[in-house]
Amino acid sequence: MQPNLNVYLLDRLNNTKQQFTDSLHLVFTATNATADRNRFMIVFEANKNILSTSPLQILVYPNPASKSIQVLYTNQVDAYTTITISSNAGAKIKSINLGKVKEVKEVVDISKLARGVYYLQIQNGTETKTEKVVIH
Repeated sequence: MQPNLNVYLLDRLNNTKQQFTDSLHLVFTATNATADRNRFMIVFEANKNILSTSPLQILVYPNPASKSIQVLYTNQVDAYTTITISSNAGAKIKSINLGKVKEVKEVVDISKLARGVYYLQIQNGTETKTEKVVIH
């Protein structure tokens, strides 16, 4: 999946929306009771976390997530960079030192975190960006 695009399967009969992920496996079984023309629709939406015009750019996906998130980071110059995850109450949960980097793709394990809202912060010495992350 492209990180700047969310793809969903919309079930019009059950009024549900399922996000496609790399690990999603769908099985369809049609019955007379559930068969309907145009029941399913694939919806493409731009990810709301698309990179900005700032020199420090980050993209966090998938969001919401349950096992891991990927963090894409780019900057105009090499800079000592740290990723910090904090709880909704502000408590520091995890910190990852990326070293002196210009760009990186980091997979962050969140499988041991409780469900809820967290904040992922990237600092590079001169600039800080924060993204809200939902764990379900």
